[in-house]
Amino acid sequence: MSPSLLLFSHFKYITSHSTSWFAHVSFLPTFLITSDDGEICITKLLDAKNNTTQANLTYYERSLLRAPNAARRIGANSFKPLDACNLCLSTAISPVACGKGHLYCRECAIADLLTQKASIETQKRDMERWEENEARERETARLRARERVVADFERGMGLAGPSGRTTTDIRGSEVRSVGEGRKTMEELTKEAEERAMKMIENEQAEIRKAKLAAFWLPSLAPEAKLGPIKDIKLQTLCQVGGKGHGHPFS
Repeated sequence: MSPSLLLFSHFKYITSHSTSWFAHVSFLPTFLITSDDGEICITKLLDAKNNTTQANLTYYERSLLRAPNAARRIGANSFKPLDACNLCLSTAISPVACGKGHLYCRECAIADLLTQKASIETQKRDMERWEENEARERETARLRARERVVADFERGMGLAGPSGRTTTDIRGSEVRSVGEGRKTMEELTKEAEERAMKMIENEQAEIRKAKLAAFWLPSLAPEAKLGPIKDIKLQTLCQVGGKGHGHPFS
C-alpha cells in the first residue's frame, strides 16, 4: 500500500475510533499534525487567523493585502452605461435628453425640473425681500445724514469763532471746516450720505460675520458683495454640468 493511502486510512481510523485524538494535535500555520502509536498524519487545514496564506482568496482578503494608494484596475462596473439615466443611474425609462445629449428618465427629468423651479421661486422671493430691505435702509440712512448735516450746519452757524471755523463729524472723528470750504448744503448732504452708506455696509458685514462665523465661505471674504448676487441664473439647468457650469434644460 502506498504511503498516502496509509496516511489516509490511519487518519480515518483516528477520527472514527479515537475520542481523545485532539489531545495529540499541534497547530502550525496551515497544517494539522496528528500522532497515534508513533505514526504521523499531516492534513491541510484552513487557518482563520492567517487566511492570506491560502491559494484562493476572496475579494475582501485581497483588499487587505492591497496598499491604500496602490493602483487598481478599472473594470466595466466603474463606468456608467451609455443608456443609464444621469440622475438615478439606472437604465433610462422613456428617455429624454438635453441639448447636449445628456440622457435622463422622463420621470427623473420632470421631478428635477419641478424641484429647480420651486428653488428658483424661493430665490426670487428672497431677492425681492432683500431689495425692499436695502431700499428701506438706504432711505433711512439718507434721512439721518440730512438731519446730521443740518444739525452740524446750524451748530456751526451759532458757535463759529472769529475765523468762521467749526467741526462737523458724522461719527465724531472727522474734522472739517465749514467756513473755509464754502461748500453748499447739497454737497455736504451728498458726502454725508456716502459716508453713512459705507457705515451701513460695514455694519451689515459685521452682522453677517456674527451670524455665520465660517471664515472659509466665499460670502465672508472681504471682497464679497452684500446681499444676493444679482447675476444668478434663474432658469432650470442640466445637472451634468455641475454647480456653476450647468447649461439650460427645460
